[in-house]
Amino acid sequence: EFVGNNTLEDRQLRKQIDTKTKFWFFRSGAFEQDRVEADVGRLQNYYRDEGFLDATVAYSTAVSEGDLTVTFTIDEGTRYRVENIAFEGAAALSETELRALIKSAEGEIVKRPQVEADARAIRSRYGELGYIYAGVQPIRVFSQEPGLVRITSRVSEGEQLRTGRIVVRGNPRTRDKVVRRSLNLYPPDDLFNLTEAQDAEKRLLDTRIFTAARVIPVGN
Repeated sequence: EFVGNNTLEDRQLRKQIDTKTKFWFFRSGAFEQDRVEADVGRLQNYYRDEGFLDATVAYSTAVSEGDLTVTFTIDEGTRYRVENIAFEGAAALSETELRALIKSAEGEIVKRPQVEADARAIRSRYGELGYIYAGVQPIRVFSQEPGLVRITSRVSEGEQLRTGRIVVRGNPRTRDKVVRRSLNLYPPDDLFNLTEAQDAEKRLLDTRIFTAARVIPVGN
């Protein structure tokens, strides 16, 4: 059972936990304390992913006529929204370009999976432009206004790199030029496009010539 979940429904919360009731011969319903304690953490993380950044979860048990009831007690707290989105350390991309890459928006609920997806989208775009070691760290800061959070993406661009040499290793089945053609990266002028390199790995596997393919940038 769930108590205190005024916003999220029971069915949503049941999907997050491993503790299950007995079901005929298919499920024993045996109580495992370690599993229930792990479920507390799962529920708390789920709430925080859904914008309830202060949410806490506890559990209790009660036995009646040989059956045990597990009750998860939830203190949802405030559901936070985005007050402001900012970027630091970005020179290669403008704020307009960066905002076009993300889906989080001011006034929307702060959802950690979306914030992390936004960081990946920015990092991917930098990878397309040759900044293959770029880092993006989203920082959340509570506003002075209740229920609001400011999100700042701190960008570490690193150096913009170009394709130097292409070295093929572990290829006994076909000519190396077949592999190079699949890469669609042309030294010495092309920027090293990380997304293109990842697509090339898939293209090489799709040829059915190889069972594994990795494009690994080395050096500068």
